[in-house]
Amino acid sequence: MLQKECAIIPDGTGRKVIGKVGGAMLQVGGKTRVLPFQRMGNETRDNWAKFIDHVLARMSIVSQKEKKELWGSVLLFISDQCKTNKGLAKEVAQYMGLEHQPGQIFCNIHPVLMFDEKMKKMWQELQIKIGAEKIFPSISYTNMDQSTTVVIMQCLDALMRLVSPTYSHKAWSRYFQFNKFLGERKNRAFAVKDRRFGALPASCLVALHHFDDILSFLDQNPDCRNQLACICRGMADLEEVLKFAWASLALIGIHLYEPYLYLIIDLNTKQSQLIGIFQQLYDELMDANKHKSFCQLQSPALPSLGTAWRSPLSQDSPYEQEVVDSLQLYLEDTDKALMKAHINESLKVLAAGFADQKGAAYGFGPKAEIGPTIIQELSLEKLDKFNTHSKSIKNSFGHMDNLLHQTGPQGFDKAIHAMQI
Repeated sequence: MLQKECAIIPDGTGRKVIGKVGGAMLQVGGKTRVLPFQRMGNETRDNWAKFIDHVLARMSIVSQKEKKELWGSVLLFISDQCKTNKGLAKEVAQYMGLEHQPGQIFCNIHPVLMFDEKMKKMWQELQIKIGAEKIFPSISYTNMDQSTTVVIMQCLDALMRLVSPTYSHKAWSRYFQFNKFLGERKNRAFAVKDRRFGALPASCLVALHHFDDILSFLDQNPDCRNQLACICRGMADLEEVLKFAWASLALIGIHLYEPYLYLIIDLNTKQSQLIGIFQQLYDELMDANKHKSFCQLQSPALPSLGTAWRSPLSQDSPYEQEVVDSLQLYLEDTDKALMKAHINESLKVLAAGFADQKGAAYGFGPKAEIGPTIIQELSLEKLDKFNTHSKSIKNSFGHMDNLLHQTGPQGFDKAIHAMQI
C-alpha cells in the first residue's frame, strides 16, 4: 500500500456515548483509505503520536514491512489548524525515534469556520455600538449575559430551534404547528450548526425568509408561551437590526463561503492553482475597489472565485428559490450604501483572519515573508497529488455516527470494523 508517497490525514472527534475517538485517513495514489479508529483519552500531541505509532505497527504486521519503511513513505500530514495539530508530524517522528519528518499542510476548508467566528465578533461590536440597554429589554424571559452574549446569534438560534425539524420531538418545539400554519409553503428552517462548514450564513438566509412568518404564527397562537416563543416575540423590536445582520452574512455566504467551499471541495483545486487564487482573494477582500458589489445576486462579487460561482438564481443554485426571493425583496428596500459599508468592513476582518491562517504558507499578507514552508519547499508536482483539505476524515466520522446510531455505543468495535476499507 505504501510503496508510493502518501499523506496521512488525522483528526479526532468527541461523542457523548463513546467519548473521544481518534481516526486517520491515508491518501495514496489518488485514493483514500480509512485507518483503524480507536478511543483516545484526550487529543494531546503525545496521544496522537501513540495513536499513529500504533496504526503503523498494525500496518507493518499486515504488510510485512518495517515500520521505518512505512513511515518513510509519508510525505505529508494534512490536518486542521488547531494548536494540538501544529508540529504533529515532528512530534510523531520524535516519539518513534526516526529521522524522517513529513511536511505538514493545513486543511483549506477550515478557514470557513474562522469566518464564522470573525462574523460573530462583528455582530458583537455592532451590538456594543447600538447599546445593550436598547437590545436586552426587548429580549425578555432570558438569562442572557449582556457582556458575553451575541444577541444576533442567540436570536438566530432561538428562531430556528422553535420551528426546525431537528427538535420536533421536544415539548417546546412548534415544528408541526408551524408547518400547518404555512399551508402549502415549505418550512425551510434548520437548527443552527455554526460549527458546520457554511451553515451559519445559510441559516441567516433562512431566518430572513421565515422571520415574518414565525412572528405572525406566534401572534395567531398567543397560548404558545414557552421561553423560546417569548424570546422570538421580543425580536419584533429588533427586526431592523436582525434582518440587516442576517442579510449581510447571507450575502457574504453567497459570494464568499459557498464558492470558496465549492472551489476547494467540489473542484478539488490543486495547490499550484491555490497559490495564485489565495493571493488574489486576499487582495479583493482587503480592497473594495477590486471586487464587485455584494448587494446583488446576478454575478460573482469576487473575481478570484468566479470559476466556482453558482448563481443563486440559476437551476444549480445551492439555495431554495423562495428563500433567495426573500433576500431579493429585502435588498430592494434596504439602504444598500450602509450595507455595502458594513460588508466591506467585515471583509477586511475576514481577510486579516485568512492571511493569519494561510498567508505564511501561500505567500501573501503580513506573514508572506516569514520563511520557507512545505508548500514552498516541495515541488508543486508532488503537492498536487494530494487533496488540500481533510473533508474525507470528516465524512468518515459521519459514517461512524450512522453506524453507532444503528448499533448503539456498545457496538463501537463492530461499527468501526464495518468501516475498514
